[in-house]
This record gives sequence, structure tokens and C-alpha cells, in this order.
Amino acid sequence: MEKNEAGKRGDGMSTVFLKYHGLGSDYLVYDTGRNDVMLDEKAVRTVCARNCGLGVAGILAGTLLDGRRVEMKLFRPDGSILEAGADEMYIFSRYLKDAGYLEERKLFFHTAEGELMEDTEGLSGEPEAAPVGKLYLSEEFIARNHLTCAAPGIG
Repeated sequence: MEKNEAGKRGDGMSTVFLKYHGLGSDYLVYDTGRNDVMLDEKAVRTVCARNCGLGVAGILAGTLLDGRRVEMKLFRPDGSILEAGADEMYIFSRYLKDAGYLEERKLFFHTAEGELMEDTEGLSGEPEAAPVGKLYLSEEFIARNHLTCAAPGIG
């Protein structure tokens, strides 16, 4: 199994998703810089399957580039990709803060409509988005479900 260029995973043995609740929805956050499973339609449907009981609106997958530019995709539970809105950008920004990535006050999300700025100053107060827990996918789960571990990226 290859690792991405960051070569980092949650515990060296599993792929990590963090569950965040915020602004009326729950999402799994997937850091493409710290995990190596490629998120494609099959992987998303497997992780978000109703019988797993995750109950999430989707997966926010991405990472921080060069300290202030954000690459992120919003995967719906059926594996389709939507343009992330302000709520999803806020939740992903909160994750970046919690993970210790943020050094800049402003983040720039790349979207189909161009770059959108998110001001992170408000993330220091009472959270509108908060972590709920972690989901670990074991090597066995990844192999049993034929999920792809390959080059860096988000599908």
C-alpha cells in the first residue's frame, strides 16, 4: 500500500475521518494530506452506507496548500460531488484550526466560481462547528471493500 506525499495517517494502521457537527448538519472531514485512501464514488458510498449508522450529510475532503489556499471537495453519501457552500467551508475551516494548520487569518477556497475567502477570526469563539468524534478504517476494512490506496489527491 502506497502512502501519499505527506506519508501521515491517523495511527499508522488506519484511515481517519473526523466527524463534525455544525450549522445543522454532520459531515465527515477527510484530510487528504494525512490519509492515503483515494476517495471515489465507491469509497464514499462504502463509508457513508446507512447500515454503518454514520448519519452524515457527506464527506468534506481536502487539505491546506501553502498555508492559506484550501483544496476541498464535498462528497454526497451517494458518491456524487457538489460545490461546497459557506457552511461546508466553515466546518472545514474549523477542522483546519483544530488540526493546527492555521497560521493565516484568511483562507482561500478554490471553487468553480473562483476563489472564495473565509475569514477564520470567528473560529476562536464559541464553535458553530464542533468535532464529534473519529472514525478509523482498518487496513482489513480497506482491503475487504477493495478501496484504493494510491497517489495523493481526492479522487
